Formats: sequence, structure tokens, C-alpha cells
Amino acid sequence: MSIPNGEYLTAAGSYVNISGAHGGISEVVFDWCEETNACCDCTVDPYPDWNGNAWILRWDCKECDGGCAELFPAVEHSEPSE
Repeated sequence: MSIPNGEYLTAAGSYVNISGAHGGISEVVFDWCEETNACCDCTVDPYPDWNGNAWILRWDCKECDGGCAELFPAVEHSEPSE
């Protein structure tokens, strides 16, 4: 199973964008300052995993042991009308 094309966020603000005709393009903006159990030495897996309930962004690290975070569909925020 592969994650559907779209934009996703973790609760801490890391961003994942999956695109391309077959979902083969992955852009990850990883906020290692905000994610739990993350440090500047972490290596992020560019393709999220399905854990049976949710899509998960994972990162590995020899220094901090890495971690993971659930991804949520990004919701576009519109500016309030005046």
C-alpha cells in the first residue's frame, strides 16, 4: 500500500508532499527541533509507512535512537475575509 498523493503534516509541523503520476515524488521538510525524539543527526525515511491505522513518518538516528510521528492530511488555511 502506498500513501495517496497529497500534502501531510505531523502534529509537530513536519511536512510531507507526495506527488507524481505514481506517487514516486516525495518532498519532506523535517522539523528536527520540534519532533519528539529527534536531533540534527536524524535521517528521515522519505516515504511514510502504513501501520494499519495511520500513515507514519519515521526517522532513524544513531545518536537519539530516532522516532516516528503520525501524518495528517494538510488542510489549506484561508485568510479571513474582512
